Amino acid sequence: MARTMKLTCPNCNKPSFSAWRKQLIGPGRTMLCEHCGARVSLSKLHAVPALMMGFAYPVLAILALAEAGFPGLGIVTVLSLGSMGLYQHYLVPLVVCD
Repeated sequence: MARTMKLTCPNCNKPSFSAWRKQLIGPGRTMLCEHCGARVSLSKLHAVPALMMGFAYPVLAILALAEAGFPGLGIVTVLSLGSMGLYQHYLVPLVVCD
């Protein structure tokens, strides 16, 4: 059975969050640490580029569909959503909410 690596809580420094939980929240949503109960969210400042990529995706998808059809749409989807997910996972830190 594969063991999943957990992300640490910025308050108590104990492993508390799965990578999927981090992907599902945004800077406006919070989650509770399973150890200390702190409310944790994403850094608003660091999340801005990921949000901008999310807003640009529909425009890029329409352009790709018009120019290259469904294969272009697939490429744009994989590159846009993949880069957005990787950016959020590795470069957007978790922060304790006030």
